[in-house]
Amino acid sequence: MREITRQKKSALQIIKRLNESGFTAYFAGGCVRDEILGREPKDYDVATDALPDEVEALFPKTLALGKAFGVIAVVDGKEITEVATFRKESGTLDGRRPETVVFCAAEEDAKRRDFTINGMFQDPVAGKLMDFVGGQEDLRKNIVRAIGNPRERFQEDHLRLLRAVRFAHTLGFDIEPGTESAIREMAGLITKISIERIEQEFSRLLTESPKPGDGLRQLAELGLLRHIIPEMIPMIGQEQPPQFHPEGDVFEHTVLMLNLMNDGQTRKSAPHTTDAEQVEQTFLSAHPEDEHAANPHVEQTFLSAHPEDALAANPHVEQTFLSAHSEDEHAANPFRPMEETEALHRAHRRLPHWNQDSRIYFVTFRLADSIAQEKLNHWKEELDTWRANQPEPGSAETLNEQSLRYHEMQEEWLDKGHGSCLLQQPEVSGIVEQTLLHFDGDRYRLGDYVVMPNHVHLIVEPINSYSLPQIMKSWKGFSAREINKLKETKGSVWMDESFDHIIRREFFFHKFGDYIQENPAKAHLKPKTYRLGNGILELPPSSAGQTGKSAPHTADAEQVEQTFLPAHQKENPAKAHLKPKTYRLGNGILELPSSSAGQTGKSAPHTTDAEQVEQTFLSAHQKENPAKAHLKPKTYRLGNGILELPPSSAGQTGKSAPHTTDTEQVEQTFLSAHPEDEHAANPHVEQTFLPAHQKENPAKTHLKPKTYRLGNGILELPSSSAGQTRKSAPHTTDAEQVEQTFLSAHPKGKTAYSPRELAYTLLLHDVGKPPTASIGPGTDGQPRIRFDGHATVSAEMAEIILRRLKLPKKELQHIVEAIRGHMRFMDVQKMRVSKLRKLIGAETFDLEMELHRLDCLGSHEMLDNYAFLNDYMEEMANEPILPEPWLRGHDLIAMGFTEGRLIGKILKEAYDAQMEDRFENRDQLLEWIKTSHQPPNHYLP
Repeated sequence: MREITRQKKSALQIIKRLNESGFTAYFAGGCVRDEILGREPKDYDVATDALPDEVEALFPKTLALGKAFGVIAVVDGKEITEVATFRKESGTLDGRRPETVVFCAAEEDAKRRDFTINGMFQDPVAGKLMDFVGGQEDLRKNIVRAIGNPRERFQEDHLRLLRAVRFAHTLGFDIEPGTESAIREMAGLITKISIERIEQEFSRLLTESPKPGDGLRQLAELGLLRHIIPEMIPMIGQEQPPQFHPEGDVFEHTVLMLNLMNDGQTRKSAPHTTDAEQVEQTFLSAHPEDEHAANPHVEQTFLSAHPEDALAANPHVEQTFLSAHSEDEHAANPFRPMEETEALHRAHRRLPHWNQDSRIYFVTFRLADSIAQEKLNHWKEELDTWRANQPEPGSAETLNEQSLRYHEMQEEWLDKGHGSCLLQQPEVSGIVEQTLLHFDGDRYRLGDYVVMPNHVHLIVEPINSYSLPQIMKSWKGFSAREINKLKETKGSVWMDESFDHIIRREFFFHKFGDYIQENPAKAHLKPKTYRLGNGILELPPSSAGQTGKSAPHTADAEQVEQTFLPAHQKENPAKAHLKPKTYRLGNGILELPSSSAGQTGKSAPHTTDAEQVEQTFLSAHQKENPAKAHLKPKTYRLGNGILELPPSSAGQTGKSAPHTTDTEQVEQTFLSAHPEDEHAANPHVEQTFLPAHQKENPAKTHLKPKTYRLGNGILELPSSSAGQTRKSAPHTTDAEQVEQTFLSAHPKGKTAYSPRELAYTLLLHDVGKPPTASIGPGTDGQPRIRFDGHATVSAEMAEIILRRLKLPKKELQHIVEAIRGHMRFMDVQKMRVSKLRKLIGAETFDLEMELHRLDCLGSHEMLDNYAFLNDYMEEMANEPILPEPWLRGHDLIAMGFTEGRLIGKILKEAYDAQMEDRFENRDQLLEWIKTSHQPPNHYLP
């Protein structure tokens, strides 16, 4: 049972006091809704038939903040509870407050409230619920419905237009169609509400919703967004290069980033946490009774026999299961996300190529003459004109955006059929299609593909030790020979290089698939001028459209097959809304044979024996009596909830048990250093150790001043560990490593960003793209869409928007600065050390870092720069990112320098040199200044 909060206790006492005085009093509104849903209410409101004067007379301390509307705030220590007299209202003064208020009975009061789910009362003393408006039923149906006539409710209070969307997305509900229609019709009324009220609701939507991006999309669809932040509307439909932004236009990119905001993978939360640790943590939360016997290997065994419990694990369970049953991995879910810890091979010719074993790729290859020469000539003229007017050298942002623009323009030309369009001839495209399908299931698994007039898009997974370059060479070589025979021609058919991209998440597998399927329609191609199909690489339909996080746990091949076949085996192509000539029955669409339907576990030999697993599981979890388990004295505790590891495991090294986790290594290291604490040690050493040692004098543990805090819950590392690297302490856990990295990047006095800061940073970081969009040359002279200087323009627009929304000045500054600098991350691997350290040491670095991570995850998913920065901060863990300068202004004045600008210039150069380790000490730096800047003759040593 959930513990009663102080706020609820205070509200209960108020209700009891009112009851004792002869009045009716109930909990009202949102707290009743949240109690029914099992959520923790933010506050408790009380509704009563006592008049405001009577409420004031009953309680010693009150605030008459809303007395004119029947609301009295009762103060009980730190708790403030609003007590409102039952009332009905009429008219409106400002679209928010009523003209007249008449006190009434509870039922009439319920009918003047906003939504049915907020219109219920609860008598906590009698344990009775009063529902006069159908709120319980709408809670059961997950519906937000206005009470009575929705237009009347929104006319009474225009803020309800926005509140309806906020409730829907914070609760995960749908808006009832009649209510939604009224919002769309009356959306313009939101402008009559004070901007402070709007910002409060809008911010809560962004920070409290599990998927705030979906809430933003609905605001746009209902017409509310154009009245709240009209500057965002041009983002809808503003196209971006699909190979770098497969998610869609600028608005869709923003939506996706906001939806990823709550994924829990921020750098601060522990970016180095291993999959095994994540699995263990998730498992323990679901099996607390087995906490102290938990072992990653037990979980693997247990889950393989209990697939129904995979939901209790986490997305990484599938990978654990599949690695043990590789022969069945494609019977479950063929998608394997890219692993940052595995070898990643990179090649860069004219195009970058990434390769990692057993991954799925999106590939594009083009005809050698896929773009007409006149187009290239026209573009070269534009390029020459552009170069003549560009300052040198170009910025990193300009160069990168040139590349993006070129690719987008090239895709447009290809889709529109510029060039020879050789592949639009059915006999030629047939050769290409047959080539793609020939080794499907032998050398590779082919997914969606489309043969366009000038190029081919496809999804493919190499198998059986074949690499993507080998497969591409085979496809191009064979098809080119056959096409030349057919056309009686000679020479190159295909461009030398292809575009290939590792698909890093299941979400993007579906996105690329949708992009391929929609390609012909977007290019307005006629029937028979393209070929659209799919090979054997398909994901189970239950996961369609979902990310790898939401449904990766399906591991039972039979279960997948059973689910897949009944729903899809007999569907007609017309039912799938396929246009004529966009599919082929029997010559390239490989469906699961019906004979496999209903097969038992005999056909899946990997299914383990449940009883055997149970025996293993129970023995590993030591459910039996300690004596029966042969535990020695002091190796267990009965009745105190701490079941510790038996001493038989003490002294085992990683060599004798290579699967030993970091936690076990830490335990062994801890025990060897603290033998007196041996019997209190286990994976939860910290919980056991701290109560016994927490209150020891810091001096006793050799802590230096400012390396600890007493009484504030911040336990910092003792100085004795300062200077130790990971090499000298291999047992250091990931959590400790993260803490060191985090602390080194957070200078004293630095504050973390708030959820609201992150939300608005994501929301507005690309708002400057539409006004800066243009067509211009890419780095190779080909045209593409560009967003020159969009980061600066976005920052300027964000400042205007946030001032209008009246965000606090400090938050506004953080958001604007993070947006202004967000393109810098593209160049971090080429930065000078001093510039890189200044970037990391900036006050807004954490915010910028998270913006960059989500920006990548919401588009191409290439986290190279993010990983580089994390690695760099690990290397710098034992020294401050921004050290104390060896020189100050007074040092230069003492040397005889007097001109302010020169002093500033020298100080900057000196600090950069210090951070780049160009000098060993302050004296060497001073000598360099005297040599390079020639101080006045009256230099004072």
